[in-house]
Amino acid sequence: EPPAAAALEAAQHALRCVGALGATAERRITELGRVLARLPISARLGKLIVVGRHDGLLHHALPLAAMLAQQDPYAHMGEDGTEGQAAEAAQPNVPSPGSDGASAPAAERRPWACAESDALSLIGLYHTWLARGGDDA
Repeated sequence: EPPAAAALEAAQHALRCVGALGATAERRITELGRVLARLPISARLGKLIVVGRHDGLLHHALPLAAMLAQQDPYAHMGEDGTEGQAAEAAQPNVPSPGSDGASAPAAERRPWACAESDALSLIGLYHTWLARGGDDA
């Protein structure tokens, strides 16, 4: 059974948005689209990697693409099986270093966090993990 017309149009729209299909009525595959078609990941994440490589930022693009391909690390499933509250709410408060046991504000606990961008927060988290001895192999 062929896909629904709405699903097909949504897929074509997504491919046009990443530049994999031309914007003309013919909607021909672009050179970028040919590259993305060879990658075993979504076009969105593939473009992130291709652009990262082109711009000399592959060392950021690869871990970011890997993190974005996974479930949101800040959310957990609710009791009803739907995505529930943020995972941070389920974690105990972390005392501030050298404090009397009081909880540190979120900015002190997560200096890598970026309020403007989840992607930048993920990159910050990754680099914090590396700085604390994480293995990027």
